[in-house]
Formats: sequence, structure tokens, C-alpha cells
Amino acid sequence: MNLIFTLQTPSTPTIDQIGGKGLSLIRSAKNGYNVPSAVILSADFFTKWIKQIKSTSEWQSLTQAKGDALIAAANNIKKICQKLEFTEDQKQALLEVREFLRSEEISLMAVRSSSPEEDLEGASFAGIYETVLGVNDSNLEEAINTCFTSALDARVFAYKEKNGFDLYDPKIAVVLQKQIASDISGVAFSLNPVSNDYDEAVINANLGLGVTVVDGTVTPDQFIVDKVTGTIIEKTAGKKDVAIYLKADGGTETKNISDPTNICLSDEQIVAITSLVTKIETEYNMPMDIEWTYEGENLYLLQARPITTYYKIPQELITKPGEPRKLYFDILLTEQGLVENISPLGVGIWDLMAFATVNEKDVKKITDIENGMYCAAGGRVYINFSNVFKLPGKKIIINSINLVENRGWRILNDLDLKQYTPKKRPKGLFKSYIKMAFVMFKKPFRILSAIRKPARYLEFFLEENKKLEVELKQFYQEKCSFEDCNFEYLSRTLMRMTVNHMYQVLMPALYATMLARSKIKKMFKNEPQSVQDQLVYIENSLPHNVTIEMGLLFYELSQFPEILNTDTPIKFIQNLEQNKVSSEFLKKWKTFMDRFGFRHPKEIDVATLRYNERPEEVFTMMKTMTSTADLGLNPVQNFENGVKRRENAVKKLEEILEKKSTRKVKQFKKRYNVMKTFAAHREIPKYYLVMADYYIRLAALALGEKWVNLDRLDKAEQIFDLYNSEVNKAERDETLDIRNLAKSNRAYNAQFNTKLDPPVLIDSRGRILTLLEEPMEENMLSGTGVSPGIVKGPVKVLSRPDEKPILPGDILVTKATDPGWTILFLNAAGVLLESGGALQHGASVARESGKPCIVGINRVTKILRDGQIIELNGSTGIIKIEYKKEL
Repeated sequence: MNLIFTLQTPSTPTIDQIGGKGLSLIRSAKNGYNVPSAVILSADFFTKWIKQIKSTSEWQSLTQAKGDALIAAANNIKKICQKLEFTEDQKQALLEVREFLRSEEISLMAVRSSSPEEDLEGASFAGIYETVLGVNDSNLEEAINTCFTSALDARVFAYKEKNGFDLYDPKIAVVLQKQIASDISGVAFSLNPVSNDYDEAVINANLGLGVTVVDGTVTPDQFIVDKVTGTIIEKTAGKKDVAIYLKADGGTETKNISDPTNICLSDEQIVAITSLVTKIETEYNMPMDIEWTYEGENLYLLQARPITTYYKIPQELITKPGEPRKLYFDILLTEQGLVENISPLGVGIWDLMAFATVNEKDVKKITDIENGMYCAAGGRVYINFSNVFKLPGKKIIINSINLVENRGWRILNDLDLKQYTPKKRPKGLFKSYIKMAFVMFKKPFRILSAIRKPARYLEFFLEENKKLEVELKQFYQEKCSFEDCNFEYLSRTLMRMTVNHMYQVLMPALYATMLARSKIKKMFKNEPQSVQDQLVYIENSLPHNVTIEMGLLFYELSQFPEILNTDTPIKFIQNLEQNKVSSEFLKKWKTFMDRFGFRHPKEIDVATLRYNERPEEVFTMMKTMTSTADLGLNPVQNFENGVKRRENAVKKLEEILEKKSTRKVKQFKKRYNVMKTFAAHREIPKYYLVMADYYIRLAALALGEKWVNLDRLDKAEQIFDLYNSEVNKAERDETLDIRNLAKSNRAYNAQFNTKLDPPVLIDSRGRILTLLEEPMEENMLSGTGVSPGIVKGPVKVLSRPDEKPILPGDILVTKATDPGWTILFLNAAGVLLESGGALQHGASVARESGKPCIVGINRVTKILRDGQIIELNGSTGIIKIEYKKEL
């Protein structure tokens, strides 16, 4: 075993031997950077100590502990660590260490932990392990013990558990590095950690040692530099009250700074630090942050590590530094409410849906990464707004965004679009765009029919819907009954059938609704807010909303004894399989599964499991509804109350118009009749698209199973890790190695499943465009009210619909929603959405359900915490935080 290493070691040790920090120092020294001399005590140096600790009863107690008990158990282990004695092997190694220190003329050291699990691309452990500064020979052993002991701190166990590390396999190495008598120190980032801009370096600095910057003792000076041009963009003086300096005989001392606002770095030093961090980023080929220090005129590199929390965009979307930037709008987030990325095959089926009726030549132009207006990469789908800005009517396009994404609309209205608009319109794009738009209005006369004779058009509408359901099922069953079922033909045809139906049958009714809604809104545009609220109520609790019907049937099932009196999902499934349920319940259950079993959160992704594939999850969600005894939270009662509220609102609006003219009342009644007839059907297009998607899923799984039997895949679900073109090619080419293609695609997409939520708008150099924070009173937030009403209750913040239950009276807070979240709305007293607009799914369902809702609330999922008591006003968009829970 090698117990010690120096930075000059001929062969580079592994990260398991010397940890992330030690490995980075050796690499930096070998690359010629000015790194202070150091010696590293390897993980093997501490092996016997770890064995000794694991043999104790205290360690056995720790392995069984959870929560607060884990903290207490970790503290008991730390007490044992303080009594550890150095073994003979360790003492011999320390003799060699001291000889090295003398040869390097090192009298004072910074003793720093270096875990093999630290400073990785996916986890930094920043600030968790210990560092001891100004260590001399007399307290060297004590400093080493301190750093070793920090590997067993409760904070480390908590971080490991959160990030998927083995809690009970402690690993640590320790770096003994020459302590520099720093005049100025700090950290630097090779990208802007706030804006995510890849072309900006950010430097934080203070006088003396860097510990005041790293541990937050002071607000350091900050400098933002354009790495492409070398221009210093911004200098911000911090609040530097104190600095820590090295004492000549060991240890440190704190001194007050006489002029805290005096900038501590010269322009030359700023440029030099930027050059250093940029060069390191290039060598590592990833964003990096470094610790640096100046002693006199000498710039030293103390540490380099990957930045772990930045939003990574796929290479195909990135433009080169200095080139004109492109602006991307995430339509998965804004239109579908999807925070999670979708599968490769899911992207392919999405493409089929988007371009089912567009010829192949135009599809290539529209989806071209460089010159098109649509692009898919890394499991996300984007609109290339830079190219859209060159199309006629860009203002109309921007304003239409407000319907589904209020924040994005506000950002675009405040943005200087010139910086993202190319000089020339991409060749051929306008023509292809017009062709695609024309398809959406293929049957314009039907819009007039829906407006003039809504009842007759509704009959046609419902009849055609039934025909589509039958045709989709028949086509799937017929094609999949053959051994040589062609997946490419089946999936393309199913989606084309559905999209044609959407444009030719469904959309005319919805366009008629939009026109009627717009004209009604104009009739009352000069009325006070109280009247504006009534306009929202006239769309409450309309019959035949397929998503609301799903929620109500779900609630109805939850009140059966089969749910109320069953404790576990396993028992429920057993009762179903053994027919130990009433005929009435079974009939309702089958109805739910027949009509809605193919649905689920993230349902637009063909890879997503559906309700009919995981009935145990349905049971668990239903159990959260069993406590809804209060009639004020009963969804059925809420729906009936919504009907009354709608009828009262219509009556009040008619009374207002009667005071003006009888003609206006007639106009209102006619337009309201169109809305009443069709508005509730706005969820129908998504319903049938997901139905087609489900049949495609079944066909994909059948093909995947076939390939498993042919030893081309390990399991059928791997087919979802193939892109559409790869599946099609694999059907024609039996030699294509789809097993490795699936593994490669999964690995590639995994790097974009970051801990950060996807931004609404991001540019091709990584910059995330956000709203400027508007000043508000303390404990207040604001957004856009899209469903009126005032409620008060405890917050429940969710990133996924299955993360935790929404109990009766909770305020649901999340990034965005799709129809699969509807069931959670049943218990919720109100809804807050970080993304979304007036017609985004969450807003629509909230209005239908009579639940107050606010959208476009900047960073609400980060600001609010479970248990906080808030009051939300769905008319004004104001949120009052009445109780801020301490966590």
C-alpha cells in the first residue's frame, strides 16, 4: 500500500487512493500550473482507523440510525475518532512526510480533506469536509485527525444519502499543502453560476486567505468577465469587513478592513485569473471552479473542480463562442408541463405528432437545427425563436405565448430581440411554415358551422370522436395481429389519423370557442375587476370536460368500501384478482380503466407507464382522497357549486348588458352558447393524441419483446431508448446492434437529467433568461391570476405528481402540470404554478374545478416550503406568506 504521494509522483494515483482534491492538485502540477507544493496521505493511510471504528458498537448503532438518531450516532463516532492513536505504519509514513516538508522548506501547511467521493462532476461535497489552516509541525497530527474525523460528520452522511453514495463506506485522504501567505484570495467560475452563461467568468475575492470567501464570512468583491473578448463586464464591491491572514509562527489572525468598499483586485489580476480558469476549463472540457490566491505578484492555483450545478444543453444546440446566439423556447415545459426529459423514442413519436400532416421535405426544413424553427435534443423539444423572429407576424407569435407561458411572454417583452435575430431569414423556412400553418386551417368552413349552429356541429363532433376511437383500436389490433407488424407504418398512420381528426374536427370547435371568448372579453373590457372575474366563472364546471370527468370518476371510486377499508396496494390488487369486490365497484373500475387507463403524468412520452399498468399506484392515490369529508373539498360538490357559480355569473353579465342594449344581450347569449357547447372539449385533442400514443407504446413493447427473443435487446423496455429512425432501421436491418445503441442513447441523455429544472428560455451559449425580480413587500409574492378566489392553507411543493400526497386543503405548488396531475387538484384548495399561462393545463383545470390559481410566479418552487401557511388571491395574483416554516 502507498500511504503517501507527492505532486511529483511519476504515475498518477487513482481517485480512490488520493481523492478528488488530491488528484486535481497532481494533475494541475503536471500541467505546469503554479501549485503550492504538497504531500498527500492516501486513503490507505487511514484503513486501519476505519476498521477499528467499524468494529465498535457505536458503528453498529450508526448503521441502524435514521433522522435525528443518525446525528447523535455520528457524534458518538466522532468522539471515538478523537481518541484514535497513530499506528506504527502511520508514524513511519509521517517521518517521510516531515522529511519531504523539510526538503521543500515548508514550515506552515494548509491541511485539507480529500475524499474519493469529493469534487466529482456530479457531486462536490463543497464545504462539508474540514480544512485546518496555518498548521505547523507541533499540531500536524491533530490537524490530520480533524480532517479524517470530518468524513464521519452527520452532514457527510446526509449529503451521501441525498446523492446516492454508500453511507457506510467512509473514504478519506488528506492533503498537506504549503500554506501561502495570501494577500488576496478567492474563487473563480468558468461560467456564470447565476445566469448559466458559458461565455462569462465570475470571480469572488477578498483580502487575505480565501476562507472568508468560501465560508461566507464576508460578501466578497465580484467581477464578471467576458471570456471571449476579455472585457470586464462588471465590478461589484462587496461588504468586506474582515480578512484572515496567516501568522508567521502558525495559525491565523483576523483583521478589520479599513475600507471595505475598496476593490481588492486590479484589472490585470482580474484578466489573469480569468485566463487561468478558462485554460483549466479547456483542459477538463467542462465548466470548472477554482480556488486561487495572490502572494505579492505571484498567482497560485489552490484547487480546481467541476461545477456540479449548471444547466447543460446538448452540443447540437450550442453555437461557437463569439458567434450570434440563438434563443430556444422549451415547449415540453410550457405546452405539456413536463419538467422531466422524455425518452429518445418519445421524442420521435412527438415529431410524428407535430408533423404528421407535413411532407418530408418541409419537415426537414422546419426541424433543421441551424435554419429551422423546431429542434429536439437531449430529451427536450424547443422552438428556435431566433429564426421565428425573422418570420412575419412575430409579435402575434410572441403574444400568443402568454396563453401558455406568462413568464416567457414577459421575458420576451422586456428583451432586446435584435441580439437574437439573425440578419437573414433562413432560406425556405417561411414557405414551409406557411404550408404547416395552412394544414391547421384545412376546414375553415367548419369554424363558421360551429359558430352558427353549435348544437348541430356538436353532434357531428361527438360522432366523429366515437368513430376515431373505434378506428384507432381496430387499426392497432389488425396490424399487431401479424407477425411482421411494421412499427414505422403503424406509428405514423396512428398519429396521422389522430392529427387529421384534430385539425379537421376538433380544432374548428376550439377556434370557434376562442373567437367567442375573445368577443365576450371585448364586450366587458372597460368593466371593473369584479366583472372581469365573472368572465372567468362562465367557463366553470362545463359538462363533458374529459379531464374533469376523469377526476370526478377517480374521486367516486375512492369513496367505495373497496378503497376505504383496504390498507395496502397489495391487498387491493389481490381483491381485484380474486373478484372480492362488489359488482358496482368493478363496473366503475373497468369504466375508469377503459376511458382513462392509458393516461398518466408525463403521458406524452411513449415510454411512460400508464394507470392500467400500475393499478397499485392508482389505489395509493385514491387513499389520499378518503379523508375528504368536508363538503367544501368534495370534488362532486365543488363541481355542482361551480355550475351554480357559472349560471349566476352569466345572469349578472346579462344584467350589465341589459342596461346598455338588448342587441348586446343577444350577442352575448349567442357567443356564450358557443363557449358552453365547446369550451369543455379543449382537453379532447390531448386525450386522443395520448390514446394514439398508448397504442404506439403497446406496439413498441411487442416489438421490443420480439427483439428480446432474438437476443437483440435485454428487455422490451429498452426499445424506448432508441430513436424513431433507429427503430425503423432496425426493422429493416437485422444486423444493426440496437442493444448498444440503446445503452449509448440512454447514457447520452442521462447527462441532461440535471437537478435543475429546465428553463423556459435559454440561449445557445447556455444563458438562462429570467425575469427581473420586482420589489415586493416582505413575505409576499406575485404572479398572474388565472382563476379567481381567495384561499388560505399549508403549502405542498411537488416536483413530481407521485412525490407526496396532496391532502385536503393543501395549496399545490409546482413548476407546471399536465393532465396526469388532475387527480391531485381534487384535494387541493388552490394551485400555484411557476410556469404556465391562462390556457395551460393547470390553469384550465383550476378554473373548471373552481380552485384559485396563480401562474408565472418566479422561483416559487424554490421560495416556498412544505408547511408554510399562505393566502393566495387568484384575482390579483398576490400571495401572502403568513407563516414561514423553519426547516
